[in-house]
Amino acid sequence: MTDLVQGQYKGKAIVVDSIGAQYTLQDVEIDASDLGEEEILIRMHASGICHTDILIAEGNLPCSFFPTILGHEGCGTVVALGKGNEHQVAVGDEVMLSFSSCGTCTSCVETAPALCSSFYQRNFLRQSPGRNDRIKSQGKVLSSKLFGQSSFASLTVVDTNSVVKLPVGAKLQPEMAPFGCGIQTGAGSVFNILASVSITPSQRSLSNHTLVVFGAGAVGLAAIMAGKLVGYGALVVVDVKPGRLSLARSLGATHTIDSLVERNVPEKIREVSLEEDGPKSVFEATGIPTVVDQALRSVGTHGTLLSAGSPGPGKTVNVEIDLFVRNTMSWRGTIEGHCDPRKLLPELVSLFLAGQFPVDKMMKTYRASDFATAVRDMQSGATVKPILLWE
Repeated sequence: MTDLVQGQYKGKAIVVDSIGAQYTLQDVEIDASDLGEEEILIRMHASGICHTDILIAEGNLPCSFFPTILGHEGCGTVVALGKGNEHQVAVGDEVMLSFSSCGTCTSCVETAPALCSSFYQRNFLRQSPGRNDRIKSQGKVLSSKLFGQSSFASLTVVDTNSVVKLPVGAKLQPEMAPFGCGIQTGAGSVFNILASVSITPSQRSLSNHTLVVFGAGAVGLAAIMAGKLVGYGALVVVDVKPGRLSLARSLGATHTIDSLVERNVPEKIREVSLEEDGPKSVFEATGIPTVVDQALRSVGTHGTLLSAGSPGPGKTVNVEIDLFVRNTMSWRGTIEGHCDPRKLLPELVSLFLAGQFPVDKMMKTYRASDFATAVRDMQSGATVKPILLWE
């Protein structure tokens, strides 16, 4: 990071010039001379890579603006604050980045920022306050502010509401980079939704209940760790990669199912479920229609299927209506685990530092210049969550 004149900086960013183009590490100039009330300049320490970034780069989500800087998971240090607003952080604070929210709509105030009425516009269409032309490469404007941040850069301008301060006494670590999306989505889905709908007020424990997770990626594994924390008696993971199933067992899974080997996954799940009428809590993190179909057929009586994975618009599954009526079951979706990042992320960091939430077991660090290798390793299953280092 170089400060040429007041408010003008030079840095590096991973840029995608067009749909399907290669990711390239480019020199960039950042204009932070007139930061708006809802803008903060962050020096990035580390960034997490998520499959959503890949989908956008390939043009598979309707929110691709090129040339662009992607990235929506990260952590770093506050460099400068926009004037005219009272921020919850100060220059020099170490922070994590999460999604953007307005903070004023009914959903933000009464439920959770993840349900913000302008979530799609702010995070995918990048229609958040402030300028979206602050970062340039060789004279061309780079679209930024993905999820209010665009974290694939050594220096980036982010939305105020995307910034979460570390808990008192905590020091920034690369492993904290993905807490603001993948990790909180999995953990929040269990803490905020499944654990509460799976148990009646008269019950005191989840020890006789089963949590089933389809997809042993970062989101699914975070859900398993959260399920262990809240006390599910059985934790079942379904995936196609033996290495990820082994990792799931090390993180708390009591049963693992290789869906390429097991001929009838729903039947196997009901066989190992602690509930005689099938599991009440099923979490789907892949978005793959055939997997979603398996998940639907695995839900027990009065159970819930919670979907966090999306393949993008246009993908469907055939649903038997009587299945829902007969089993009085529910199917619902979630964005970011219905979370308030400023409440959940500090709690997750504290659990991580106490050794109770070992997300580091699923991570591997890479230099930012090795981005292509990191993506290949993620897609092949060699690593679950790649972390890019900017320092």
